[in-house]
Amino acid sequence: MGAKEGKEGKEGAKEGKEGAKEGKEGKEGKEGAKEGKEGAADATPDSNITFGATFVFPPFHLNLGNPLDNRYIRLEIAVEYKNGPEQLKEIEARKPQLRDAILSVVSRKSREFLLGPDGKDQLRLEILNKINQYMDRKVESVYITDMIIE
Repeated sequence: MGAKEGKEGKEGAKEGKEGAKEGKEGKEGKEGAKEGKEGAADATPDSNITFGATFVFPPFHLNLGNPLDNRYIRLEIAVEYKNGPEQLKEIEARKPQLRDAILSVVSRKSREFLLGPDGKDQLRLEILNKINQYMDRKVESVYITDMIIE
């Protein structure tokens, strides 16, 4: 074996070590990525959330109960339900009935009542009870998402 062949052998061995080192770093990179994915799975929100789905009604625009005041209300309402797509279908099918129920409750209220300390809470409760009279699967809650009284 000549000097030239010995030199090529050393260079080949050196390249082999560098390739092994790169392979090890590549493996560590893959493991790090795998650990990052597992950490992301741990960072997901709690599955203990008990809030149901919501159905948002189109805004209501109507006059309030006291004809001497001639007051107007713009109201947005969402209802929470927990029985999945079947209940959503029922809500959508009964939407005219439910809107009528909401209108009948709200239109009897006065501005003073709604702006009083318990007015909104009482309104939510009355709407919930009235809506559930029509529903086979009861809704959980009523949320007033926007209310403007003029």
